[in-house]
Amino acid sequence: MNYQKAFLFLTCLSQAWALSAQTESYPEKFPPRILGIMAYDSDSQVWAYLLASDVPAIGNQAPQVSPEGIRLILSAYSEATRLASDSIYIQDLGLQAQGHFAKTGEAFRFRSGYAGHRGGNNYLVFGNGLNDAKSLEAMERGFTKGFGTLGQKLIQSAAAGQLLSRLQSAVLWVSETEGKPGSGIYLRADLHPRPLEEIGKMLNYRYGTISLKESIAYLKVGQTERGQELLANAMELLPGHYVVYPQLILACEQAGQSELALGYLEEAQAADEQFEFYHPDMYPLIKHANFAQLWEERTQRKQDWARAIRSYLDWKQVEEAIRLINQKIKEKPENGEMYFLLGQAYEQKQSTKLARKSYKKALSFDPDHVEAQRAYDRLQKKK
Repeated sequence: MNYQKAFLFLTCLSQAWALSAQTESYPEKFPPRILGIMAYDSDSQVWAYLLASDVPAIGNQAPQVSPEGIRLILSAYSEATRLASDSIYIQDLGLQAQGHFAKTGEAFRFRSGYAGHRGGNNYLVFGNGLNDAKSLEAMERGFTKGFGTLGQKLIQSAAAGQLLSRLQSAVLWVSETEGKPGSGIYLRADLHPRPLEEIGKMLNYRYGTISLKESIAYLKVGQTERGQELLANAMELLPGHYVVYPQLILACEQAGQSELALGYLEEAQAADEQFEFYHPDMYPLIKHANFAQLWEERTQRKQDWARAIRSYLDWKQVEEAIRLINQKIKEKPENGEMYFLLGQAYEQKQSTKLARKSYKKALSFDPDHVEAQRAYDRLQKKK
């Protein structure tokens, strides 16, 4: 009887152990399954790493690494390949002698799956819990044959690898480009069914908005050809990011691509029922029947007209702005905000005397209008 109980106990224990091996709730001392890549782009002098894992939030465990840290790791790998590359630890991105983060060395092959690393000139791919060695080979090809920025190539590399378990999180870090403060990138996707895809979308948004901003700047000064080039890049990277569609739509309109502008408007209207909030920012489209109908169906507020006029001014369409301002003043003469905007329009026309007069008029109706007061004081000093 005791033997039977012991046998039953051992059977249950072995089943529980097998079950735990199939789940993601392993003891903390067990390392997460992970794949990653670190690299350096000598042309842009940018360093980067990407990690993806089956744990819900790999970013919590991934330290911010200095470019010097990655340089040392890549150098150490290059040195180790001549000695015993199979036993080195690509460890917590901090180069401890015996680390335990990426766990690709021989000491971490107690878990199921393949563990290892491969590298070349200024890059290193690694992982544990991989399907097989071919995953590393695929990751290496994904990087060396990849295209785009360094961050985009890292995502392509990681997407080519395969863990035995499903990825749940990813983190991407890219150092600043020298001479461009704020150009560094740190992106995370936690507890996500497709973390690498999500990181890719976030990266596209980052690069797409930069291209869109630069495109608008060129279009505003009449450099249409360069503006259109940058706009094409932005359109490729920003599909589905409806928060920037107002700028994208107006950029298309300014670039002489009205059909594209109206197409984006239709797409956003269908996908996002709250998109009408942005209608005032796109008022320069009013000459198109499609937008004019949407505008007429909308309940207009005072601030909507102010935003519409600011949109005209932002795109240097001064005469249209003045026409609309005068229309609103006719409807309500004691309108401090409209007189302030009229002053802004006259300043764009370099009509300083009319601008000063408009600001003074704005303050007569609204003495607490801070922007009007500042603008009036500034012009008074120029007398």
